[in-house]
Amino acid sequence: MKVLDGINSDLPVNDASIGLYHIDKQLVENSAHRHGCHEIVAITRGRGKVQIGSFSGDFGPGSVAFVRSETDHYWSSDIASGHISAIFLHVPKSVFSRALLALPESYGVRRLFAEGRIGSICRFPEIDRVGSRLRTIRGARGFLRLARFYALIDLLVSYEDWQVIDNQKLNAYKIRDSVHLRTACEYIAEHLSEDLNRDSLATQLGMNPSSFSRFFRRASGQKFNDYLNVIRIREAAKMLATRRRLPVSSIARSCGYSNLSVFNQQFRKRLGMTPRDYRRQLEFEPISP
Repeated sequence: MKVLDGINSDLPVNDASIGLYHIDKQLVENSAHRHGCHEIVAITRGRGKVQIGSFSGDFGPGSVAFVRSETDHYWSSDIASGHISAIFLHVPKSVFSRALLALPESYGVRRLFAEGRIGSICRFPEIDRVGSRLRTIRGARGFLRLARFYALIDLLVSYEDWQVIDNQKLNAYKIRDSVHLRTACEYIAEHLSEDLNRDSLATQLGMNPSSFSRFFRRASGQKFNDYLNVIRIREAAKMLATRRRLPVSSIARSCGYSNLSVFNQQFRKRLGMTPRDYRRQLEFEPISP
């Protein structure tokens, strides 16, 4: 919700990272905006329209919304639908840091703040309890303010019937990346013995090399060369175990390594031993014909 002229946080910005604002019996203009922080809004009176990203809907007494930082949104009301009373918080991104969201206690928050979600909205059935917890934040300082904020979040995430709002543009990118990643991985598996490199894969996907590198790391979580070496060494280990009489040099070439010393180096890096030592560990097993 846009901070209106004359509406100030309960504490000066220098004294609190979490800003609490209260508007009472005011009209809210249809003015799209975004914040560099997350926003939590609780409507206690009035009705109107809300837009969060591509989502649009109605709000009324009891409506509560999370809006992720840098998300375009607006709240609007008119005289016919009544003046608005609301309490809203502006909170820094750090209050939902990755480290905090990784904790088991943060399961409920992860549902609402999963990657790709830009907000959530619901008609909270116990809005009076929400109001009470918001009032405990007003004027609180130090860690007490943070503790009371997280107590509010604990109450909000206990409710199951949230409507989550996805970033449709981001999801479209994810679908595209998933298709491209599958194509790249299938091509690697089918051409493992060939001289694969970033440029050849980029050409297969119709990308320039730099774009391909960024895409592959974003979609797979690994650099392309790291992924390629992992797949090649995995296949080499399988061949060392199942084709005992095949020379190590032949296995190296079959897995795309024309240089035996590079193959040995990568094998030791991934499995902690040379290919020959790996094969010796398997000598007690019968050799397949």
